[in-house]
Amino acid sequence: MTAGADPITIDGRHVPPVPSSLEAHSSGGRAVLSLDTYELLAPIDDWIRDEF
Repeated sequence: MTAGADPITIDGRHVPPVPSSLEAHSSGGRAVLSLDTYELLAPIDDWIRDEF
């Protein structure tokens, strides 16, 4: 259950590892994020953990 949050699923195989590619999927509100093939997003791991 997301309790008022938007579910977002992102597959690292289909987005380039740059912050703007994940921001494009953001709803701007409360969200539950599911990242598949996260290892391909390693170049922006710090940004994902600290900013996104």
